[in-house]
Order: sequence, then structure tokens, then C-alpha cells
Amino acid sequence: MLNYTKTCPKSALFHTWGHSLSPINPNKVLRVFLQNPNGLSIHNKRHLLTQVLQTCYDYGVGVLCLPETNTNWDQAAQRTHLRDLFHGIWSTSCIQTSRAPEPFTSNYQPGGNMTAICKIGFPGSILKVGTQWV
Repeated sequence: MLNYTKTCPKSALFHTWGHSLSPINPNKVLRVFLQNPNGLSIHNKRHLLTQVLQTCYDYGVGVLCLPETNTNWDQAAQRTHLRDLFHGIWSTSCIQTSRAPEPFTSNYQPGGNMTAICKIGFPGSILKVGTQWV
């Protein structure tokens, strides 16, 4: 089982987001990380997103929330690339995306959100994924 009780190098966060995070025991703490990325570039800056996801993994993030992804999640290729990135880092994860209902033909679409459950042991407990309209 993974143990995140060691402090990650501070340099790991300089190229990603935010401030240094305290080490945790993921068996006792669920770390929820929410950050507005001001848009994801899944195709063009794949290496940067991979680094960000790896940093989240290193810090024991169990739930990752990214509002304002500016990504057209209606395109299957966008979701497939994101899923591939996640599966390259976490052995199991469950990703849910949302977008505005207006049709877009490009990869870019204003707004959009992505939430992922990536803590070991939790994705297998998800019984149903769907859409809830507010």
C-alpha cells in the first residue's frame, strides 16, 4: 500500500499550482484538491498535465476537482486522452466531466468541469455515474 508520510520535494510544486502541502496518511485522511486551471490543454501540453497529475498522486490526493477546464468534454478523444493520463498514474480512478449544453466543434469550450475520484479503494465503491441537472 502506498504511504504519503514523506514530504515531497518543494521543487515539485514550483511548476504546478499552489503552496506546499503537508504530508498525510492516505489511510486516515481524504485529501480533496480543487484548483481552477484556467483551461486544460490535453493535447498540446500533455506533459504539463501529466506532471500536475503526478504531483497530485505524490501528495495523496483522493479527489481532484478542476473547474473551468475550458475543454469540450463532448468530444470522445478529449475524455479518452484524460482517462489515459489518469490510468498511467493511478491504478484505478473514476472521472466525471461536465460542460455547457451549447454545441462546439473545437477542443476548446468555455467553462466545463472535471472531478476525479482517484484514492485507492474508493473508485471500486462507485455504483453509478450519471448526470444531475440543477
